[in-house]
Amino acid sequence: MVLSVGPVCERVDCYFLENFNEQDVTTSVAHTLGTIIFWKNYSDGSDLLRKIRPDKIIFQLIDNYFHIALFFAARHLQKIPIWYMDHGIRYEHGMVNMDIIESGSNLSFSRRIAGKKIRTYVALLKNIFFRKTKNKLSPELRHSIQKVFNSRSKNNFAVFMRECGYLLQPDGFIAYSPETFAFHKNFFNLPATYESTNTVHFVGIPSLDNLFWLNSYEPASVIDSFLLIDQGLHEQSLMGWTEQKKIDFIIGLVDKLQKFNLKLKIKPHPWNDSYYRVIPPLILKHIEIINNLNPSSLDDVGIVGSFNSTLLLAFCAAPKFKVVCFEMNPEIVIPSFSYGITKFGVAKEIKKFDELDNLLTNTSERNSDIKVEIINKFIRLMLYKFDDLSSKRFTDAVIGGDM
Repeated sequence: MVLSVGPVCERVDCYFLENFNEQDVTTSVAHTLGTIIFWKNYSDGSDLLRKIRPDKIIFQLIDNYFHIALFFAARHLQKIPIWYMDHGIRYEHGMVNMDIIESGSNLSFSRRIAGKKIRTYVALLKNIFFRKTKNKLSPELRHSIQKVFNSRSKNNFAVFMRECGYLLQPDGFIAYSPETFAFHKNFFNLPATYESTNTVHFVGIPSLDNLFWLNSYEPASVIDSFLLIDQGLHEQSLMGWTEQKKIDFIIGLVDKLQKFNLKLKIKPHPWNDSYYRVIPPLILKHIEIINNLNPSSLDDVGIVGSFNSTLLLAFCAAPKFKVVCFEMNPEIVIPSFSYGITKFGVAKEIKKFDELDNLLTNTSERNSDIKVEIINKFIRLMLYKFDDLSSKRFTDAVIGGDM
């Protein structure tokens, strides 16, 4: 979560409030952008806001009790504008299946929820930030914040937002696109009149600016590799994924690609830090790990696949690549996990490896069957724009956005 954000923090003071201890941020990029502050150094939400005096607050998530306390202090005690900023791809149907996506296996989910409750209450006992903030509110607002507290204590995030999203509605949004904002409308229970009375900035996806070159990229005439944009689901015990199930998936994919004389290239997810080391050597020799997507690393790639990845969206917007979304999660969700992509017709859903056969047989063929207007609609609704200017629009929204 960010306070007083500027254009890469060059023209205004930037404060980053996101951690409990200095040890947690020794490698944080925030060190290079502005000042990192810590909850433990402030007695309550009003105390923090009086000392920092931000012009606006931008939340990327309103999840724990510190966030909730600061939200109520800013909204009801200090009257400071509150914005919410996209930090990942969301789809309008997301509330339907978020419970399952969050939970992983029932046992894992139960353990994680129990552990979270224990850690949360220990944190509350050590730091009375929430309770001190609550005590400064009116009786009616104390009732509201306690309702939010109770819901978050016993529910996963999806249920919590269904019950209490209306109490946490921001004053404005910085959204990637109309599609992601449609999710937030549902998530926060926003009124139908919200966009006519509040500011919503559509900026595109800044993290894709450095892939704009894909628009005009011409892969080599000889296709030798399949690119997998990896997911980080097993590291978070999501949707039933475990390390072994992930390894089994990789073995199955390599086996299928070998039958078509194709090598597997993998772009790791930031969370992937262990399971590559335990992939069997006979399989690993057919895999190339690429950490940077650039023309040289993709020169022999014609097909790109992932589960549900932000990076995959750039390839969906680039008609020279075939794109597939693997719907092979151990726990199935309905609508599918990648429905927000496949519904546009820019990618093919794959439920079993045999469904790759037709695509792998003709690897040199491009996505010529996907009409330009289909891709343009996808860009307009999901990416807003794919033009290398999303970061600039984001900066302009933060610096000069009306509230």
